Amino acid sequence: RAAMVLLDVVENPQARGLPAYREALYYLGDALFRIRNFRGAAGYLEELVRVGTGADRQQALGRLVEIALVTHNRAAAERHLSRAESLLNQAPEPGLLYAVGKYRYQLDQLDEAIRLFDLVPAQHALGMRARYFAAVVRVRRGQLAQAEPLFQDLVQKADQAKEAADKRVVD
Repeated sequence: RAAMVLLDVVENPQARGLPAYREALYYLGDALFRIRNFRGAAGYLEELVRVGTGADRQQALGRLVEIALVTHNRAAAERHLSRAESLLNQAPEPGLLYAVGKYRYQLDQLDEAIRLFDLVPAQHALGMRARYFAAVVRVRRGQLAQAEPLFQDLVQKADQAKEAADKRVVD
């Protein structure tokens, strides 16, 4: 239902150029991503990369990297990553840090992955998942003493897990 309402905003020619248009593009792309319509989501997020502000671009690129990961489209991931690299050197958005960290993790670039996961603020919506992956990377590197406190912290914050993905992290 949200996607249908947001589509009305995005398709309204009078909305173009307004902040509500950019927000609608992101949330429409996000809604389509959540219902696994990756092609549709990518189209709206690509548009947001073209017309959005710096923060908008970061959010959209982060989600586009996630779409590329889910669809196993390495060429698309690399294309989005090259666009995101300059943004990561400025004031990076946590969603972009997380998405690029996951991509680096999948490529077995563990040093870079852990650096990016550690930069995601703990209080951010992706904070629990970033902490989990940071701990997993440490386990893969044999740094069990550094991983254990991260896992313990996640378990202690179980009551803060709101989204299904965060609950899976705690489990």
